[in-house]
Amino acid sequence: MKKLLLLLLLSLISISMIATFSLAGCKEEVAPAEEVEEAEEVAPAEEVEEAEEAAPAEDVSIVVWKPSWGTVEDEFMTPVLEEFEGLNPGVDVLQDYIPWEGLTERFLTAFVGGNPPDIFYLPDSHWPKFAEAGYLAKLSEEFPDEVSAYLEEFEDKWVQSGIYKGDIYGIPFVNVSVIFEYNKDLFDAAGIEYPPAICDPELENWTYDKFIEVAQKLTDSSKDQWGFAWSANAELAPEVWTYCYMYQQGVDPINETGDGAGFDNEAGLAGFKFMNDMVNTYKIVPEQGLSRNFQEYFYTGKAAMAPFDCYQAVGLAQNYPELNVGAVTWPQGPATDFLGGRGHHANVGYWLVSENCKNKDVAFELIKHITAKENAEAYVNAVGLYGNRKDYEMDIEHELAAELFAEHYKSALEYGNPFKLNAKFYDVMPVFTSEIQFMLLGEKTPEQAWQDAVDAVNAVLK
Repeated sequence: MKKLLLLLLLSLISISMIATFSLAGCKEEVAPAEEVEEAEEVAPAEEVEEAEEAAPAEDVSIVVWKPSWGTVEDEFMTPVLEEFEGLNPGVDVLQDYIPWEGLTERFLTAFVGGNPPDIFYLPDSHWPKFAEAGYLAKLSEEFPDEVSAYLEEFEDKWVQSGIYKGDIYGIPFVNVSVIFEYNKDLFDAAGIEYPPAICDPELENWTYDKFIEVAQKLTDSSKDQWGFAWSANAELAPEVWTYCYMYQQGVDPINETGDGAGFDNEAGLAGFKFMNDMVNTYKIVPEQGLSRNFQEYFYTGKAAMAPFDCYQAVGLAQNYPELNVGAVTWPQGPATDFLGGRGHHANVGYWLVSENCKNKDVAFELIKHITAKENAEAYVNAVGLYGNRKDYEMDIEHELAAELFAEHYKSALEYGNPFKLNAKFYDVMPVFTSEIQFMLLGEKTPEQAWQDAVDAVNAVLK
């Protein structure tokens, strides 16, 4: 935080110095004030307006920032941007595929410095901070009729996550979801039936109790064999693997009004207890649920089940042909009246427009071009994510990858839960997950860890 404040301070000082230097260096000594006034009186306002109308239109430049997912950007995104240029003579699209590392700081520096991109892509976990600060254009104000009509083409649950405090900011582009992959060979060796697919009537029997029963049978810690590879300390986004245990209890780490903890109740405590029981009571999880790379247990055949994001599932099928793998949604928790008790991570990435953008109409047309069916589908299918449009069609050639991916997609539509939009999302996440880690280590009881997490989240969101 100190580093971020220092960056902000330096940016503001730099801006101030540039402005002062510019004003000091632009003093005109040629024309006295009276001559300037006389010159101003020569041209009536009507003539000035006519002159402005007669001036030829200048070329328009649109700066695009997109966090990079690798070579897919040059292969699938760049041609889409170039096509837009071809369809719109005089428009120059300047794209920059930026790294994910330091993403928030990069955008903050650009906004504070007054030089942000015109349009950009950010997930729902990132952009509310900038909307709260007034850096993003409210599309519902800029294009009230057009944006509402366009969003009719998208699944409503993903549209809703582009609305912050009543205003539409984002056009949904891609979606991810986390469910379980399971090792069929380990199930076969133990004589256990595979978990049911999402469309199987037997899914109603895939509950917390059944999951624990199966995972215990598939665990033999003496052989480093585990029923469930999972972690509250993962190197990749620990909130992805932990928030689900709040959703499945019918609560959220952040409350509905965004100003306090949403799990300060018996349901929140029950979620903490279940995570603790998986690790310390039933002992079905390796490394006390604190592995930095827990999925490695699954890749090496040492875990029967593990949660994976949809793009990871595609990579799993393609890169580990020796594994005989299936996919299953989350076991049903107590909150059957909220997403069927199977609520899980399914966040959304959006295209947004800077408030600073001088050509918002062109920027919005470019976003519509990027998110059009044919352009969006080619991109998301290549990267292993899925689209948010109602007319989205999956097209993955690898047979097993397509099978796993389809199960992820169906689960996301039925049970996926986007992050609750909040400007302090990334301030909440570490204090929430750190208390879970203390609990799993045995340094705090579930009751202590839960209460301390509630207090910490409340302190952040005040």
